[in-house]
Amino acid sequence: MEEILSYEDFKEELKQRIQEQADGYSAVERRIEINNGVYQEKLICESKDDNLVPAVPLKTLYSVYLQMGMDALVEMVVKIFTYRYQVDNERVIDVWEKAKNYLSVELVNAEWNQEWLKSIPHMRMFNFALVVRVGIWVEENDGRATCTVTNKIIEKWGIGEEELFDAALTNFQKEEFDIISIDEMLNELQPNLHYPECEDGDVETYMMTNRQRYKGAVGMLRSDLLKQLAEKEQSDLYIFPSSIHECVLVPVNGVNMTIEELQEMLQETNESIVSEEERLDNVVYYYRRMPGKIEIAENLRN
Repeated sequence: MEEILSYEDFKEELKQRIQEQADGYSAVERRIEINNGVYQEKLICESKDDNLVPAVPLKTLYSVYLQMGMDALVEMVVKIFTYRYQVDNERVIDVWEKAKNYLSVELVNAEWNQEWLKSIPHMRMFNFALVVRVGIWVEENDGRATCTVTNKIIEKWGIGEEELFDAALTNFQKEEFDIISIDEMLNELQPNLHYPECEDGDVETYMMTNRQRYKGAVGMLRSDLLKQLAEKEQSDLYIFPSSIHECVLVPVNGVNMTIEELQEMLQETNESIVSEEERLDNVVYYYRRMPGKIEIAENLRN
């Protein structure tokens, strides 16, 4: 039976095994800031002329190793790195006219990411910073290579921040988002389990995210979609930015809690359930049907 390696020994063995099969790239361990000042150890594929660089969390790879063994893991990682070179041949992010078709936006907390944002083009909105990612989607492989657009990248493209955000927000208005009930979301995550449906009189709670269920909380800025739900419920909406991946929408008419109580509930949820690197905000927001506007809920008392 194969001896189980410690995490530290695993990292060294993995890098060595991958390097033996590497063709034109190096497998390097890096500590990378992912969000909210949280750093993560990742395995990076590097070459002299990198523009798209896979960065795979080493803790995740260690979990896979414990389940599948080293040989299967090395084969998987080599395929990921090899696929990177197939993508890179297109040099998509080298040319602005190509890259602008692959832009998307995401929300991060501005205060919690002050240092990181110094090198990132961003727009301030409420407590958030709106940042841009450039990505390539390959549906047949369910593969995705993305990176945050930095000041260096837009300098390379020869554009300014205004042109960047004009293009990214145009794409954002075309992006598809889902607003589904919490019951539907639970059934989607655990289709073999039966969850009781809301009884008459219960407040319906909705989850809003993108089709990929990844960094989809930015959908809360789509006032057109919020309006549709508000009209359906004939109510204003509370917006809970529960994580960078999704937000929770609750019709105001069915809520019998004060704004202070809602804020406290959100903060407790963030601290007890949401991992630090996925937290978005501890503040509750409010969507008014008339005039179709998002506000910080706490400001409504002023």
